[in-house]
Amino acid sequence: MNHTPSKRRGGHAPVTAAFGIQPENPLDLIWDLKASDWRPVNPATITQHIEKMKDDFDNIHKDVEMGKEKRHRANVQQRNRQLRPGDDEAFIPGDYVLCARPNMGPGNKLIAKWNGPFRVLQRLNDQVYLLYDPLHEKEFRAHIQRIRRYADGKLNMTATMKKHLQHSNHKLLVENLADCRYNASEKRIEIKVLWQGFEESDATWELADIIIEDVPTMARDLYDRLGDDHPQAEELRTLLNSAATNGNRQPASKRRQAKGARRQRTKRQRN
Repeated sequence: MNHTPSKRRGGHAPVTAAFGIQPENPLDLIWDLKASDWRPVNPATITQHIEKMKDDFDNIHKDVEMGKEKRHRANVQQRNRQLRPGDDEAFIPGDYVLCARPNMGPGNKLIAKWNGPFRVLQRLNDQVYLLYDPLHEKEFRAHIQRIRRYADGKLNMTATMKKHLQHSNHKLLVENLADCRYNASEKRIEIKVLWQGFEESDATWELADIIIEDVPTMARDLYDRLGDDHPQAEELRTLLNSAATNGNRQPASKRRQAKGARRQRTKRQRN
């Protein structure tokens, strides 16, 4: 194709336009399989096929560019639809809504969770609303993309609903404990925790003291599975024994009460 005249270069071949030399055609002769001999090729036929090949390449590039433009327009339209509030997304003061807030999930990954309901106080602009949290009695701002309608202004926020809100923001539940390690950078013992409802790849390393306090039975089972040959077996056993001692120990207030009762009994016996 570099030795074929091109319309884009005024009828000259690329090699002529670049170096000023006449092009050579490697297809002046071709091997005829039937005749078992060389056969000359008509230059007009070669030019015709090459021109067709160029047109095919041009059409391919045009299709690619048109596809890019269509995808770009579709992305722009989709983004505009997302940013433009519709009729169903208009809220008035007094409406109750749910709000998506980012929460830290396993593996330090942010996950969106719908919390609420919250009450709409004011529309600050086309995209931002001022909401009221009835449970914590505070106000906060939220983007319209993070708001979902919950109910109308006739909703009665009763004590039962507030109690439900207190339990709706529950913590993640431990499914099992997998391993134990020493974190040299933090200088602490950590336990690998598998969370209910999440994949094993989402397991996280948590502070051993907290895990032993929250799920002591699972922590004891982990120690039994790891065995005494594990590098952190001794440290884990120490933490388990310490937690068991603290768990069996009475609070200071109860110890003082018991000590005072003994003194009263001793005093009455002396009298």
